[in-house]
Amino acid sequence: MDDMKDKSIHFTAQKLTEEIQNMPVYKKFYSQIQVSLRFVVVAAAVAVAAVAVVSRIMCCRVLT
Repeated sequence: MDDMKDKSIHFTAQKLTEEIQNMPVYKKFYSQIQVSLRFVVVAAAVAVAAVAVVSRIMCCRVLT
């Protein structure tokens, strides 16, 4: 019974995914998400670099 339910849920998810991907707005929406994710990755990289610089500055001040 559980196996049948799992297969039904999987099938429903596949059908919904196909329907969403075939929607006219899907490609534009997907592209916007990709751009947003790239922005987040770049912002995270800048934040990490800033933390590294501040850590280095603080380390040098402690040593002098």
